[in-house]
Formats: sequence, structure tokens, C-alpha cells
Amino acid sequence: AGMVSVEMSISGAGQQFTQSGMMYSYTEEAAVVAISPREGAQSGGTVVRLALSSVDADVSGCRFGTIGPLSSRAAGGGAECASPAHEGGMVAISASVNSEVWSTSELAFEYMSSATVFAVAPASGPVSGGTVVHVMGSSLVGENVLCRFGLEVVAGEYIGGDELCTSEINSAVLPSNATGLSTMTQRSEQCMGWVEVACMSPPHAAGIVTVEVSATDGGFSTSKVEFEFQPSATVLSLQPASGPSAGVGVVKVVGEHLVSTEPLCGFGLADPSYAEVVSSVLAKCEAPAHEAGMVSVEIISSFGQALTNDQVAFAFHGDVFVSSIFPSEGYGTGGTIIEMTLSSNLPKDIACGFGSVFPVHGRPSRATIVCVSPTMTPPQGKIPVGAGYLHSVALSDPLVYDVIPTPKLETLFPAATSSLGGTTITIVASPFMDTARAFCRFGDQVNAATKAEMPYLGLGVEADFFEFSVPNATAWNNQTFDILHARPIMPVVFTCETSRNSPGFVSVEVGMKSADGTELDIAPTGHLMDFAFEAVPSISYATPSFGLSDGGSLVRIVGSHFSYAGRACGFGSVSPLPSTFVSSALIVCESPAHNEGTIKIELALDDAWETWTTDSAQFQYMEHASVFAVDPPNIVETGGNVVNLYGVGFASDMIESCTFGTVGPTPSRVVSPKLLECVSPASEPQRALLVYGSGRDSQFATYTSASVQVASTPTIEIAYPTRGPSNGGTRVAVVGSGLASLRTHEFVGSCTFGEKTSPADWLNIDELKSAEEVSVMRARALEHINS
Repeated sequence: AGMVSVEMSISGAGQQFTQSGMMYSYTEEAAVVAISPREGAQSGGTVVRLALSSVDADVSGCRFGTIGPLSSRAAGGGAECASPAHEGGMVAISASVNSEVWSTSELAFEYMSSATVFAVAPASGPVSGGTVVHVMGSSLVGENVLCRFGLEVVAGEYIGGDELCTSEINSAVLPSNATGLSTMTQRSEQCMGWVEVACMSPPHAAGIVTVEVSATDGGFSTSKVEFEFQPSATVLSLQPASGPSAGVGVVKVVGEHLVSTEPLCGFGLADPSYAEVVSSVLAKCEAPAHEAGMVSVEIISSFGQALTNDQVAFAFHGDVFVSSIFPSEGYGTGGTIIEMTLSSNLPKDIACGFGSVFPVHGRPSRATIVCVSPTMTPPQGKIPVGAGYLHSVALSDPLVYDVIPTPKLETLFPAATSSLGGTTITIVASPFMDTARAFCRFGDQVNAATKAEMPYLGLGVEADFFEFSVPNATAWNNQTFDILHARPIMPVVFTCETSRNSPGFVSVEVGMKSADGTELDIAPTGHLMDFAFEAVPSISYATPSFGLSDGGSLVRIVGSHFSYAGRACGFGSVSPLPSTFVSSALIVCESPAHNEGTIKIELALDDAWETWTTDSAQFQYMEHASVFAVDPPNIVETGGNVVNLYGVGFASDMIESCTFGTVGPTPSRVVSPKLLECVSPASEPQRALLVYGSGRDSQFATYTSASVQVASTPTIEIAYPTRGPSNGGTRVAVVGSGLASLRTHEFVGSCTFGEKTSPADWLNIDELKSAEEVSVMRARALEHINS
């Protein structure tokens, strides 16, 4: 610290300076170590004494936050400054000896407000403003009170309240290094109770702001109580748009920006009702009681302020009374068409009610409404039915509806048939009203049902009763029952005839009609069973097309649209036999026994064998083939002999070959039903073989056979003479080996000359046994020929 001169260089080298004699004083830094008081009013004017770190510091000004420099004066080794006006909160206090450089300090001065805001109601309002906001707080200005919404200040109205305030002054000893002050005093005020101010919210952008109120000592409160500016709510539509004048209905309000704190619904001049906000576009309101007429529905705040002004209308109607229902009974599974007659013309938004099931929408027509009964619990008994407005919770003077047990479809036979229709289907259903008439439904086709006697299918079904009450229970079937009070319910067998239908699966149901037939049909039961309408099969051909009369042949039937169920095969007039399903184009059947002749093969179109295919395949029944004789009875070992078998029943479709002993098949040809030509195979000589005809199947082989002898093959060595006239007549001697064996087996000898043959006579020559005997026999033969 001290005084120094300040001069400026007047040469570039810094060798010469001015000689002005100006002085600059270095002083101690003026650091603020304590202040008193430490708070003041927002309006300013509080004299604040600053204790400095140095008694020699010459303070020229003070600064509160960013406001400064402010004039100051020396006071007992320190300084005094008057606080400027400032928003509530804490600000830093600093001092300066030249109003340029400011000391740094951690001390703060708090701008206090005497006003405190506890709460605001409502806590939200539309962006258009105009919401009356009630502000509850303490130390609020009694007259000319102001409210501030964010940065917008509006006038308020002091309503009053009950509040008591007290104040006290507190002193504190300052630190030892604080010069100029030894103690610090602080005034505090305590208030109990609250007062209320009413303010009207100004227009403001959507968002959340703080609401503050002006204080008695100036400025505004610093409580930071929030208020939300919400987009303006809009009512677009009501669902339903009408209801009973008695109320008791929930109305859905559809709109925009419906979010609000505890909103209410206003129906005309009626007292507002509570609104349940589901989302920003949907709220639910309970319609109050109101006289008949049109009213507008608006959303109202919990403080009675209208949040909307869209004039969406709601119509209050008089009560709905049902004078009659028809029919007055139906199944518990529902589906019955009920016509309700009203006491007056039908208003809008009316629905049917069945017990606790409401609403059930129907088809209105002037003073009637037609509804379909729903599934009801319990499935039998009496329930109240009637009509009421949509979203109502009660029906007006309901009538009684009789819920009867639902018939259950137990079984049906057959479960499939041709799409041509005409098949009688047997159906067993239980329970069933003994006094009712029945009908069947195949898909969308309804056919009348004929009730059959219980022994129809030999069914031992016991009877069950619903609300059964007679004097003599053992003779119940002889009694006359009152339909309204005693219903004999029991399983019943029906027969229904199918109509022509498209191929495919349908559901089968059974239902009941009134005994006199005057009532509407009671809806069919929900107990469904599948039924198949099959495409009509077509037979192209059968293979084989023949078989034995004692049956057993596997016949392949080729065609189209065959059923996987494997329908029965019909062979002529005999009882049908089951078939084996291979594919939609192939079925295999085993032929039954049948008399000889040609018959037709047909396929059943259902399991009951009532309908059959319109086309068929030819099939021929034949007797077994038998062999009576063979010609020739002898063959040679090299084979190739043509052997004729004589018998009966030879057919080219059955006999395909011949068998000689164990050798076969060999070529054959059916010449006629009584003649079969066979070609002998090579075989060992000097043995007998059984010959019979064989077919593609062992069952087609001939019942009997014939025997042939196998001889060695002869060899010709000499024929003499070797020439003769062309007109024939020359006797030729043939000498060879093996000829004797042919004679032994009684071969009919013949000689072949080119393509012509002639009979041969056997010579009485013993069988040759050696080469010498051969040569001698040859010589004797030549001699015999020459003689």
C-alpha cells in the first residue's frame, strides 16, 4: 500500500517519460467478512452494514448481485450501503475501493418476502385464461393485491382469512477479523393462519408456471407454487347421445384435451356429475336425472367453471316399458329370436336385456325391437327380460322369460353321404321336450325331422326330467302335462333326410318348435357335430373283370372321388362287402360268392347303404375249369410237342399258361371253352407228367389234370429207298435209334416228307442193346426191305 507516480513513456526505447506528477494510491483490499442485517425486503432500502477485512480500506461502492456500484459511506471502520430493489432470493454482496475491481465474498444477502403462498386451486386452467384461481397464503396484501402467473401480473381480490403475525430481533457476535462491527442483528417474523386472494388467470401458452402474490412490504412471494396452463378442452361427441330421464346411465364424452383435475360433467341445468377422465380424448360421465328434452353437455372444473362451450346435445327420453315378448321361452345357449313390443314408439339407443346380460343390440321397428337371446347362466329357469337405453344399469318393469334346457346332439349315423342328398340320417338328442316338434339343420339347410320310437336303433336310453311333477310318478307317461309347469325332457331319436348340397363339411344341429307350430322357431342348439357331403364317386372300370363263382377274388375298382371312409362294394344282388380305400381313384374289394354270370359292381354312397353310385363296372362270375382228356398222351424229352387238353371252363381271362409237372408256366392258347392247347417243355425221358392249365392267380388253375408220358428223342440213320415217283405210294423203310421206345409208349407214328406227313407202321424189332446188334439189325432190315 502507498502512493506512486504514474507517467507514460514518450520514446520508443522507453528512456524518456512524462513529468505530469500524477499519483496512484495502492490500498488494502476491501474484503467483506460480515454483513448486518443478512436479509431485507424485495423493495430495497435496507441499510446493510459491511464489516471489512482491513480498517484502512477506503470503500467507494457496494454491489448486490449484479446491481452496482451503489453509493456507500464509511461507518466505524466498515461501510454502509442501502439495498436496491430486487427479486426474492439470495444475492452475493461485494465491495470495491475504486468501483472497478470488486472483492470476492461468500456472504449473501437474502431478499425476503413477507408473503407466502401455500396452495392454489384449481391448479390448472385453459390457455385462454379466465380461470378464477384461489390463492391461499400468509402476509398477503390486503388492498391492491397482485398475482403473478409466470411473468404475467394481474390484479387480484383480497378475500380475507384468519392470520396472526409476530416479529422478533435476533443478535449475533461477529468474527474477530470483522472490523467496524462487533455484533449483527436480524429481524424475523412468524405468522399463523392463512388468508385467501382470488386471481383470474391471464391468457398464456400451454405449460407450467409459478404463481406468486404481492407482499405487504413490496415485491412478490417466492413460494414457487405451480399452475398449469392446459390446451382448451373440446367436446366433440357423446356416446350414447340419449338416455332415460331417470338417469342411471354412463355417457362417454369424446373430445380433445379433456385432462383436468377432478372435472365434472354438466347436463343442462342439472347438478354436475363426477367425470372419470380415461384419457385426453375420453371421459365417462354418469347422466343425472333430468326431465325429457335436449340439453348441452359440457366439462366443468371442480370449482364450477365451464371448461368447454361446444353445445353438444344430449336427449333425455321417457322410460321404456315392454308390454309383451314373443316367444317367451328359449334355449340357455341363446340364439332365439325374441320380439319385444313396447308401450310407445321406439326411441333411439334402445337395447334388449336378458337377466344380467345388457345391452343386447337388436333391430328396431316402430314400437317393437327384435333381439337374439344370448347365452345365459344358469342354462335353465326363469329370468327377467326387457328393453332399456344403452348404457343403462337397469331395465324398466321387465317380463319373465323361460330358459329351457338346450338339447345336445348325442350321435348321428351315418356321418357322411353323397352330395346328391336323399340319405336318411338318424340323430339321437338329449334332453328334448317331449311336447316339441324337431327340425334338423345341415349347414344352412333346414329340414323337418321325424321322431322315431325308442326301439328304432335298439337304444336303451333312460328318461330324464326337468321340473317334473305329477301325482303318480310311476305312471308319468300316461299323464297330461302343463307345458308351463312340468316339462318331460328325455332323449329322442330323429330321422332327417339330407338335401342336395355342395361337397364339403357342414355342422349338424337339432332344434325344437312349439307343439302347435304357431311360435317362432327356437334356435338350434350350439352342440354341433360334423357331417360330410362327399363328391359323387364315379366308377371307370374293375380289374380283373372276372372271378370264380365261389368268390375270393381281389377286384381293383378304378374311378374318381372315392371316399376315405371305404364305402361298401355291391356285387349284384348279394349282401355288400366292405372295401379297402387306397386313394381317391382306387378302391379294392373282395368278390363274394355268386352264381355264374355277369353282374354289376357298385359303391355305396353312405354307411347306411341307402344310396349307390349311378355308374358301375361289369364283372363276370365263372365256374372252375376242369381237364378231362389229353391228346397226344406222349411227348418227347426235347419238348415242343403241341398237347391238346380237353375239358370245360377254359377262358382266356383265367387260363394264361400250362404246367407240366413242376415245369411252368409254358405257352398255351385257349381255343374254346372246351379246348386248351399247350406246348410241352423239355423234360427227363421215361417218366409220366401231370398237365393242367394255370392262370395269373392260383385260384384260376384247373381243378383236374391229365397225364402224359415222356419218351427219348429218336434218331433216323437210314431211309430206303431214297427216291420215288411224285405221285407217291413208295414204301420207305426208316432205320434209327430210339424208335422202339416210341412204340413202347404207344406213340402214333408218322413220317414227314417236307411239309406233308403220312402214317408209319412199327416193325417187330427188339430194342438194340449194342453196336454189333445195330449192324446186324441194319443188314436184316436191308434184307427185309429188299425182299
